[in-house]
Amino acid sequence: MTTIHVTASRDYDVLVQPGLLDDAGAQIAQVLGTGRTAAIVAGATVAGLYAERMAASLTRAGFRAAVQLVWAVALGFGLLYELFPDRLVGLFLGGGASEAALHAGVNYLRVTALFYMIPAFKMTCDAFLCGCSRMKLVVFSIALDLSLRAGAAALLSAVFAAPTAVWFAWPVGWSIAACVAACLRRRALKNA
Repeated sequence: MTTIHVTASRDYDVLVQPGLLDDAGAQIAQVLGTGRTAAIVAGATVAGLYAERMAASLTRAGFRAAVQLVWAVALGFGLLYELFPDRLVGLFLGGGASEAALHAGVNYLRVTALFYMIPAFKMTCDAFLCGCSRMKLVVFSIALDLSLRAGAAALLSAVFAAPTAVWFAWPVGWSIAACVAACLRRRALKNA
């Protein structure tokens, strides 16, 4: 095993060895002890490829492993957007923004913020498909999501003739695409 010492604001060691991922829980337990909860934080592709093995390694070493941190993040952002929409929109608009721009941004967040769990679920399904090397299904899932949102925006704006009607296209597209992504994940899991 190769150890690389990193000097930063807080020094740490990086361990390098083939197959170390399956022994990572035991290595971490030597430093932290056991009986803790470990959060596995990674991008969609890396999580799809390695999160289950990492969680299994941590569990074998006596940790409670939490892979689905994306849910907590989505819920947190959704609540922040719902509770403080004017302040959050103000961060992006700056001090010289018009009252109409601020109002439009706040209305958008009020429509979409409560639905952030849906794309978080969809992204988890897409990450699983990435991990299974089913990239055609991932591309299909993403294209379907975008197409559904565009189609729903066109339909809702034509029927209701209000600018805010377009914003409801996001949760409509997200919901349908998430259901399809879950079905694709289930099918990939059966065929794995």
